[in-house]
Amino acid sequence: MLRSLATRKYPDILKKLLVRDLREGGRLAIVYGPQGSGKTTLLEWVARGVYEIYGPDEVIIWRGQEDCLWADFLEMGIPVRILYLGPEPIIVDGITGEPVGLDVPIVPVETPQAVLDACHPDYVNVLYIHATDPLDFTARWLEVFKLLRYKPHGWVSLFFDEIEDLAPANAQGELWNLNKEIARMVKEFRKNLTSLYAATQNHFDLDFRVKGKFQFKIYLAGAIVPDKSRVWQKAVDALPKGWGWVEGTKFEPFCFDPLPKGPKLKVLNYAI
Repeated sequence: MLRSLATRKYPDILKKLLVRDLREGGRLAIVYGPQGSGKTTLLEWVARGVYEIYGPDEVIIWRGQEDCLWADFLEMGIPVRILYLGPEPIIVDGITGEPVGLDVPIVPVETPQAVLDACHPDYVNVLYIHATDPLDFTARWLEVFKLLRYKPHGWVSLFFDEIEDLAPANAQGELWNLNKEIARMVKEFRKNLTSLYAATQNHFDLDFRVKGKFQFKIYLAGAIVPDKSRVWQKAVDALPKGWGWVEGTKFEPFCFDPLPKGPKLKVLNYAI
C-alpha cells in the first residue's frame, strides 16, 4: 500500500493516515487551524486518498453542512451521493441564492439505522441530518456513531468538519451526557475498522473527552496549540499557509497543495 501511495502526490502525513491494517484498526485524526488555514482542504486530501486507493473496499461518509464544500469532489472527478435524514435539502447558488440542479443522486433515508445501508462505496456519501437544535443534532448523530461502533461492516471513513458542532465544550445537562457517549463511541471506532477525520478551529471549542481520543493531532498555520502538546506553539506560528505539524508520529512539518474548487453552493434548510 505504501508503494501505491508513493506514486501519488499525497502529503507525507497521508502515508500514516491512510494505512489500513487490521491489527491497528481505524485511524483517528483531528485538524486544528483558523478559518482559511486549509483544514477542509486537508480533509479532502484524505478523502481523495481513501477513494483512489481503496475504492469499493471502503465507505466514505462526509458530514453535510450549509456550505456545500463537497462540491469540490465533483471538480476532482469524484462522484458524490447526497443522503438526507429529514426534509430534502434545498441546494442554491452560494452567490445568487437561486436553486440549482445537480447531476448527483439525492437519496432519502428514513432512520439512522438506514444510513449505512444507503451508503455506496463508489461515492463520497454526503450525509445531511436535520436537527431542531444542538442537542437534537448531537443525539441524531450519536445514533449513527453507535451503528458505526456496533454494526458489523468493513472499512468506513467518516469526515466531520467543524466537529465542535457535535460535541461542544462546556456542555451542560443532557448534552454533557451525550458528549460522554460520543467520546465512548469514538474510542471504540478503531477496533471496528472505522476511521474518523475531523477538523475544528480551536481545540478549546471541543469537549475534552472527545478530543482526547484522537491518535493524530494536526496543527495548521495559525492554530492554537494546547499547553500539554509536544508541538511547540512557536513552531506552528512559523508555518506558512498550506503547512502543518502533526502530533502522533515523527515530528516534522509537512505541506499540502491546494485542490480544485467546485461551485459555491449552499443548503438552506440544514443549518443548526
